[in-house]
Amino acid sequence: MREFGDEDARLKQAMARETSTVPAVVRERMERLYGSLPEYDRERRRHIRRQRSLRVAGIGLLAALIVAAGFASPSASEWLQRLPVIGSSFSSAGDPAHKEPAPSGFDRQTVVDQGIALTLDRVVYDGALLTVRFVHEPGIRIEPRPEMIAIDGKPWDTGMGDRSESIGESSEATVFTFKSRVSLPDSFDLKVYVNDVVDDRGGERKKILGNWAFQAKITEWRRNVREVTYSPPLKASADGIEVSVTGVLFSPLTTKVSYELVWPERDAEEAAAPKDRNDPPAGEKTLRKDLVFRLFDDRGAELEPLSASGMRASGGPAKYSAVYANLREDSGKLRLSVDERSELLTSDGKGGAAYSTPVQSRTLPLTSPLPLTVELGEATVTFRKIDFRADRTIVDYEVRGDYPYEGINWWVENADQSLKYPFDSDNAVRLGSDGYSFRMELPALPDPSKLNLRILRSAPNRSPIPGLDLVLPLTE
Repeated sequence: MREFGDEDARLKQAMARETSTVPAVVRERMERLYGSLPEYDRERRRHIRRQRSLRVAGIGLLAALIVAAGFASPSASEWLQRLPVIGSSFSSAGDPAHKEPAPSGFDRQTVVDQGIALTLDRVVYDGALLTVRFVHEPGIRIEPRPEMIAIDGKPWDTGMGDRSESIGESSEATVFTFKSRVSLPDSFDLKVYVNDVVDDRGGERKKILGNWAFQAKITEWRRNVREVTYSPPLKASADGIEVSVTGVLFSPLTTKVSYELVWPERDAEEAAAPKDRNDPPAGEKTLRKDLVFRLFDDRGAELEPLSASGMRASGGPAKYSAVYANLREDSGKLRLSVDERSELLTSDGKGGAAYSTPVQSRTLPLTSPLPLTVELGEATVTFRKIDFRADRTIVDYEVRGDYPYEGINWWVENADQSLKYPFDSDNAVRLGSDGYSFRMELPALPDPSKLNLRILRSAPNRSPIPGLDLVLPLTE
């Protein structure tokens, strides 16, 4: 049995031989964009080498995965409050008023080291993501480390992301989200280690190394999850491609769709590909086709794709599980739509490839009057707020267009591009469940009057496949 899954496009760009049909994740979007910009190619290659070294160390920093809940929206504070206390669970998804009591003898854990108190007060796991929340004083920032989580005494191979937001005048919450390729058992021991914090309370930024260690017993996490199965599977077919959806699983954190895929064209390409072929020679061009699976709620809002994995037995259909952002509580159905995306790749002869996607760009002063709307082709981005703080810069923006999670990118730079503050879309938090407004956090910036916003759009190079569109009811 051959397995394939959610691959890091930047580590493996010789894609002509790759056989998976992973949904379009934001990381892939960023890679296509950066690959189209020669001035960023050197930085991109340094980042590839850094990721390889992390993998050798046994920790896969795959991508920052942020739960798609708006911490500044009205539903955000509800979402934070709905995270069950450690060891408990929801009676069912979408029941925020009902919480189980914490296990006997256990309460929120507070650890103090070097005068800094961190409180671990909430944990939730849903089979795809593990989320923990710390509460601390404003001005304290917890630095994420790949080795900060252990499950049943063993380091957890996981991707991670984090987000901080004020929850009052005297406290702030930092929420860490972790993911793994494998599901955890029904009950497990969790240990969380914090060794690195930044203290900005006195107006002077100080990095402090310490030891804040927490542990908890996680039980009955499956009660956080609701599952809908389809028997027989819901099927759609077009152009020789057949998609069969077998079920949907959703929780307060994620929405997972399980489906089978029959794609004869890809099977034929795989069968014809030489098994021992070396990297293509420099300049060789390859047209790569992929299927992109998009998920929409019953209001027509697209859910952000997070990851996908699958396997295929010899001669059988490929079986996939695709994970998307969390769903609104009152959603009665979903819609799964399939696009075909085409990319022309040019080999560099060293295992890498350049995308031929054209890029449009504009550069504007960072201090331009707000709201600032920039139109590039068929998409627009509107910057509604830029908050320059002593310890960070917070940017609120809205994207409009057919592909809100793909195509538009931006970052902050100075006039000669010697200073760059890169935008990482994986760290953007969606604000609310309607529309595509996001909040992005950057480091504290120097004199904003000397900085620019650079906004770019890469063409999506895709089109929907008529007939490959399925309605997924969520009621039994």
